[in-house]
Amino acid sequence: MTHVPGPRRLARVTTLLTLAWLTAIAAVLAPVGPANASECDGVWVVVDPGDLGGEISVRCAPGDPANGIAALEAARHAVGFVPNQPGFICTIDRKPDPCNGAPANAYWSYWHAPVGGSWTYSSSGAGFRDPAPGTVEGWRFGSGQAPPAPPPGPAAPPRRGAPAGPRGGPGGGRRGLRLGRIVLFGLVGHR
Repeated sequence: MTHVPGPRRLARVTTLLTLAWLTAIAAVLAPVGPANASECDGVWVVVDPGDLGGEISVRCAPGDPANGIAALEAARHAVGFVPNQPGFICTIDRKPDPCNGAPANAYWSYWHAPVGGSWTYSSSGAGFRDPAPGTVEGWRFGSGQAPPAPPPGPAAPPRRGAPAGPRGGPGGGRRGLRLGRIVLFGLVGHR
């Protein structure tokens, strides 16, 4: 005699399979570019490998990093220095491989910007610049061009007509599972 799963078990299995499918879709559709500033409680770090190939990375260095190198490392980037030149960055995330000695036409240029502003070439080295929380640090490999991606923009104001959340913000106090830009309401806390 074959056991047929009951409706509750079938509903659970269906929900789990749907969640797994939506998680995979959300991973593919997740934004690559900058988000809004409300999602970073520290310093934004943008890394553009330029001609080396690869994706532009936009990450948050939480808190108040002591300097630009600390921000880069706090944003989970691997940093390598030019041999015999302490503080002069040669590789970020092991690019270029091997370190090319950072000649004038192929180096990691260092930039900064206010949130939603324009890039400014840094006149001091990353070890000497103290980025304030809420600002953006940028790195681009090449001959000194600014990163093509604009710095992350300011937080978007709540939409007009959005239901008020528990503290007056959007969301109406509903709890949901966030998958990238997708929020699944009614799935958190249910068994």
